[in-house]
Amino acid sequence: MNKILWGFKTTAILLIIFTLSVMAATIIESRLGTQFAFSVVYHSFWFEILLALLAINVTGSMFHYHSFSMKKISVPLFHLAFILIIMGAFFTHHFGKDGIVSIREGEKTNQVIHSDNKISTLPFEINLTDFVLERYPGSQSPSSYSSYVKVSDSEKNQHFDYHIYMNHILHYRGWRFFQTSYDSDEKGTILTATRDTIGTPLTYAGYTLAILLMFFSLFMPGSYFRRLLSELKKSAVIILLIITPLIAISKPIDQSKVVGIKQASDFGELIIQDSKGRMKPMNTLNNEFMRKIYGKETYEGLNSNQVVLSMAAYPDYWKNVPLIKVKNEEIKKFLSIEASHIPFSALFDKNGEYLLSEIANRAFMSAPSTRTATDKALIKLDENLNIFSHFLRGDAYAIFPSEKADNNKWHTPTDAALFTSNPEDSLFVANVFNLYLLELAEGNSNIAGNKAEKYLDAIKMYQQTIGKKVLPSQTKIKAELFYNKAKIFNISTYALLGAGLSLLFFFFYTTIKGAQPSNNILLIYKTIAAILLAFVASGIALRWYIGGYIPMSNSYEVTIFIAWVSLLAGLLLCGKQPVVLALSMILSFAFLLVSAMNNGNPEIGTLVPVLKSYWLSIHVAVITSSYALFALAMMLALVNLSMFAFIPSKKFEGYLKTSKQIMLLEQILIIPGLYLLTIGTILGAIWANESWGRYWGWDPKESWALISIIVYALVSHLRLIPSIKDEIWFDLAVFWAFASVVMTFWGVNYLLSGLHSYGQNGQGEIPIGLTITLIVLIVFSVFAIVRRIHLCDSSKNTTA
Repeated sequence: MNKILWGFKTTAILLIIFTLSVMAATIIESRLGTQFAFSVVYHSFWFEILLALLAINVTGSMFHYHSFSMKKISVPLFHLAFILIIMGAFFTHHFGKDGIVSIREGEKTNQVIHSDNKISTLPFEINLTDFVLERYPGSQSPSSYSSYVKVSDSEKNQHFDYHIYMNHILHYRGWRFFQTSYDSDEKGTILTATRDTIGTPLTYAGYTLAILLMFFSLFMPGSYFRRLLSELKKSAVIILLIITPLIAISKPIDQSKVVGIKQASDFGELIIQDSKGRMKPMNTLNNEFMRKIYGKETYEGLNSNQVVLSMAAYPDYWKNVPLIKVKNEEIKKFLSIEASHIPFSALFDKNGEYLLSEIANRAFMSAPSTRTATDKALIKLDENLNIFSHFLRGDAYAIFPSEKADNNKWHTPTDAALFTSNPEDSLFVANVFNLYLLELAEGNSNIAGNKAEKYLDAIKMYQQTIGKKVLPSQTKIKAELFYNKAKIFNISTYALLGAGLSLLFFFFYTTIKGAQPSNNILLIYKTIAAILLAFVASGIALRWYIGGYIPMSNSYEVTIFIAWVSLLAGLLLCGKQPVVLALSMILSFAFLLVSAMNNGNPEIGTLVPVLKSYWLSIHVAVITSSYALFALAMMLALVNLSMFAFIPSKKFEGYLKTSKQIMLLEQILIIPGLYLLTIGTILGAIWANESWGRYWGWDPKESWALISIIVYALVSHLRLIPSIKDEIWFDLAVFWAFASVVMTFWGVNYLLSGLHSYGQNGQGEIPIGLTITLIVLIVFSVFAIVRRIHLCDSSKNTTA
């Protein structure tokens, strides 16, 4: 009876029920709304009972398994941390208070308005002396906002001033006040107020205990992880290819309508201010334009600087060049075209009427939740058309600073004259860019010291004179131009694929032949991996320097970091196992490839205030490192499953030893991966608590991070269930467990709604390709299991 009540199977069943409940809640929230999901799941009585049963089961198991000896002391302490976290959540939910404090400048209040419209009276008053909003130069995007307040407590005879801003909280008499928002006229502040004197300390105690135990269990003699490492040292099990990028065959283009490379390169060095206020070289904007409109940065052998400048100089020619990508088949059918790219002029009839006007308007007027794939494609095409039109007219870039402009805003050549401080400057900015384009159009730009060159130099001088307050340093400009030109991540992508595939081929060849891999060849690949690791790191470092923030603010940057960690993990863990290094290279390639796909966001941007937190940087770095380890474990499991599915019968016995070594590596990757994921999630909770006053809110991203923790915790404990100890089941579990990570990182961003999506919130459609892939993987998994069982039976019969 005790075994049923406190055994691991009962724990696993409760955790599976909990996991399925949370999964269902995230889908319910996406389809039926947050309030409904909370009422039927998260805040329901049955969900609390489930959590209570888990806490009771975990407590009972500590006594059932006699876990209080010094050798096993970490086990009950882990369980204690879990119990503290659940208790903290219980007290926060039932006894914590939270609400909004709204104050106008020069006024004071002592009231907190709660979500149910109830009001709490504070034992002190808060007076807003000043509200300050700072924006990025030339933009309406907030860089930071803060409140200067005076706290007056007559009861305690305390009076003091305090500065509240994002991630800088006012703590007083059990209450915490967070900078949340502000009034539309920027004359008032909105603070979040919370009071949770029991729940948060209990939860933080659980967090602290869990983090300490995870850290020590990795290094403590006699721990399960240390035993796995010692087993690895007793064992052993490699790959080269030089990649040749595909060379595009250029179609002829009228070279008389193309600006030369030298003049275009000089144009690319011009500084512009983008819509978010970031100051950057024109070359960066040109690359962004080409990626958005055409799909890549070059066209028929011309670089982005040449295309953009040629468009402005020869608009009548370039409006007939097929630069605008069209993917949607319904739009192609409507326009009676088959090509993937069309010219700007193809979207207008002979009278200049916009062909898509009617259907585009219908798409814009439809509710976002009801828009079809064609509606979304129409909206995107319409946006690209407008952007292309601005670039044709040469008024898409803010290149002229103004002494009169608010917030150091820069202006385009068409409106800059309105914001100058004297007639001479007005005359200059009204004409200089047009004169520059005129000289280019007349074809005199290739002569040294030509007028076009002088006009461009005059614009640059004007920028340095009038716009020096916000102009980046020459070092930073050169760094960004180098970053744009070096294509560090593109080169690394191809190199990693070549090296990884060749090493993987060598591993399969030596395994099937029963030969030992060459240490010299492995050393060559380790050297290649180390060089590529440093190369990718240099790209990350450059983005950090150029952007002025740790590059982990969007899915593109995070994916690149995961690629780097994947390669680092393979290099550190491969030992004499070439398959580990090979898979880490392929995995790193895959992440870099994903980052470069259309859904990525390679632009270096500015940060919203809540993201300017060191907690965020640490949280993202730690949690994405775990994804890299899990991904590498998944690839190793895939190798084992593939070998079981396709290895010749006579080679099966010889491969069993290798498969056990690979499974050992999977376990070694999963344990620190699970710890990093847990610690990263805890750090995310701390960030949330320090930023907006709640450490857990059941946002879909949080919920799926928790689901991933539970899934990998179950996988790491499969050894406790004798009936599924065989490596095929463990490989299968490791392989499919990665689906929870995919859902946490990508699925939540594109399929569900929540706070954590990198600009992609909403109810996404499940791609048909994903459905087909899942079916194929399920069939493959079943085939691998059946064949593994068959090979084992055959082996036993042969032995008998």
